Amino acid sequence: MKKTAAIYVRLSQEDEKKAVSESIQNQIAFLTEYILKKGWQRGEIYCDDGFSGLGFQRPAFQKMLEDIEKGKVNCIVTKDLSRLGRDYIGTGYLLENYFPKKGVQLIAVNDGVDTMAEDNQQQWLPFRTVLNDLYAKDISKKIRTSFDTKRKNGQFIGAFSPYGYQKDSKNKNRLVIEEETAEIVKKIFQWYLQGDSMTAIAKKLNSMSVPSPGIYKMIHSGYENKNMKYGLWTQQTIKSILSNETYAGNLTQGKTKKISYKINQTKKIEQKNWIVAKNTHHAIIEPMVFEQVQKLLFQKGGAQPHHTKAEHILKGILYCGDCKSPMTFRKNKKGEFLLICSQYARYGLCKRHQVYEKQCNQIIKNTLEQYMEKVQWQSALKNKNTQTEKQKKYEKKIQALKYMQTKLYEDKIKGLLEEEEFLEILQQIKEQKKLFSKEKPCPCEPDIQYFLNKRIFLLQFIEKIEFFEKEEEIKMCVHWSFSSAP
Repeated sequence: MKKTAAIYVRLSQEDEKKAVSESIQNQIAFLTEYILKKGWQRGEIYCDDGFSGLGFQRPAFQKMLEDIEKGKVNCIVTKDLSRLGRDYIGTGYLLENYFPKKGVQLIAVNDGVDTMAEDNQQQWLPFRTVLNDLYAKDISKKIRTSFDTKRKNGQFIGAFSPYGYQKDSKNKNRLVIEEETAEIVKKIFQWYLQGDSMTAIAKKLNSMSVPSPGIYKMIHSGYENKNMKYGLWTQQTIKSILSNETYAGNLTQGKTKKISYKINQTKKIEQKNWIVAKNTHHAIIEPMVFEQVQKLLFQKGGAQPHHTKAEHILKGILYCGDCKSPMTFRKNKKGEFLLICSQYARYGLCKRHQVYEKQCNQIIKNTLEQYMEKVQWQSALKNKNTQTEKQKKYEKKIQALKYMQTKLYEDKIKGLLEEEEFLEILQQIKEQKKLFSKEKPCPCEPDIQYFLNKRIFLLQFIEKIEFFEKEEEIKMCVHWSFSSAP
């Protein structure tokens, strides 16, 4: 019976700019000829057209892994290792762990790679995967540099134009005023100068049934933001318009950047590092008016510099009891944090439900402290396991971490984890290993106050906290996770 070899081909958008030899059709023809010359039978063809090699969440690649798991594939032929992937961690795991464990032979023809061969060429596999990764990093850097050059030259490179503008039909890198939405932008600045708050402006626009920027974009482009919940104007939307210098005729870009060339997520850039090109298009708002608004924003705390994110120990379990939305945090002029219904804060719906975070935390701590004393918490801490039991537990923990690390690599290859999640969990496992290696019995009793200030401890006792508002009076309802509530 003839040996059957499956074919895997991939072409990214960047590869399409290269020579014709990289095309999908040419890859298939080249690999088919190779298989037939070997006297083998060609099996399934797995084709990912238009997908980057930095990730493994490609439809055909995932289908190939499924077929490997079902025992349908035991030999894969690809043009070179970069077709398989450019992420050296994931590709290395496939070559050195996953494929051998599954009994799968991989042949990368142009690289002279055959995982079943026993010659010395295979020792260079790790270096090849690293080089492929470096190539992807280099391409990403060149693209980013090209984009920054265009931004500095005043060319608009965004996929969608800012609200109030549209792309010039003759030059996609130039903005022109879109009269209908530009009028709304002018009103927003006018109302704010007249003394209306950002929340009041959002409410006014919603009451006038004016489509928010998100809804307007969806209507005119077909793009739908999956994170958009109601499609209403919000305080944050108003703030982003009021603080956007693009409306004064100065193209402002580079507000975010990708976390890594491997991770398709972005992070915010400090305002001082934004790329601003002066006088690139017609202004909707006069520069003098824009400056007046910026001074007002700063005076009212709407444009203060970013500080270290505060730690809220009850975050994630605080809810409005009336509309069931999460409570959000707001900081007053005294620096105190308040809890407010997020529906009210964002859309003006429901009621305010305002309560001080410090007051809420203290109620929870006092109640739990009484409960702990009731069940003799301090004496319970003294009931420690013997040294032998601790050693057994330690060994089980180490074994569990090793198993977790192996499964982590498999989940990444199968596309169950994004690159950022993979690296984060891997780092956590490494930290846990270091922690366990230094694990020693603690001779002293922990102070109960130490635990009451730890989020992970409090969340073991509380399912959720709800706040109800009736006749301007706030009632706090705690749902405890144990039956004998304090």
